[in-house]
Amino acid sequence: MNENHLLHTLRNGDYEKVILDFSGIAQVEASGVIAFYSFCSMIEVLGVSPVICGLKPAHVFRLMQHDFELNQKFDITGNLRDAVQYYLNLPST
Repeated sequence: MNENHLLHTLRNGDYEKVILDFSGIAQVEASGVIAFYSFCSMIEVLGVSPVICGLKPAHVFRLMQHDFELNQKFDITGNLRDAVQYYLNLPST
């Protein structure tokens, strides 16, 4: 939904990573997998590395059903708090 705005922001900023949080997503549809893969590819073209967090087992299963490979292109963390702490080098709470 906010794809164009986020891509514009990433293009005009000096970002190394963008955290994509799945924790508020109940289910992923097939069209969503395709759109997500395309979006991640566009982010990479901008030189920004996507970080995926908040994946539930159902999300991973759906992504794998559609040949979405969680490979070296992505950093994956358990949840948003952990991702922010790690990438901002904050102490764990």
